[in-house]
Amino acid sequence: MANIELPKDAEGREIPLDTKVLYNEDGKCFEVNRFTYSVVQTMPGLKWGVVFMDCRYDYCNSFYLTAPTLPDSWEKLEEDMDRCIEKSDSCMYFSPGGDCFKCAKPDSETCGCTAAVFNDIKRRIRRLRGEN
Repeated sequence: MANIELPKDAEGREIPLDTKVLYNEDGKCFEVNRFTYSVVQTMPGLKWGVVFMDCRYDYCNSFYLTAPTLPDSWEKLEEDMDRCIEKSDSCMYFSPGGDCFKCAKPDSETCGCTAAVFNDIKRRIRRLRGEN
């Protein structure tokens, strides 16, 4: 019996088969429905596919396990804060849909969600001003 390797993301990291979300190159989150495996390989590295909840199908190596870090800007910070203001919900800061299971809040954060949002905003402001 052949050993089947786990699917890999765009950075070559193994994707656990219980993964619930993947991200595209713009950081947009996609909910995973299921993974598919093809025994026929048409192109190298294209044996694993993913079907998303919206029925979209693509290859696993086109997505990321974690949202890619995009260059920050004052405009991006304002967009992130505007999402929170529009819904009157700080959960919109780390998760564009406000869903906890899609939250990008760092696991190392020990404070509550609202405090984590304000800490991150403060960190981004300092970095954008050129401070460390």
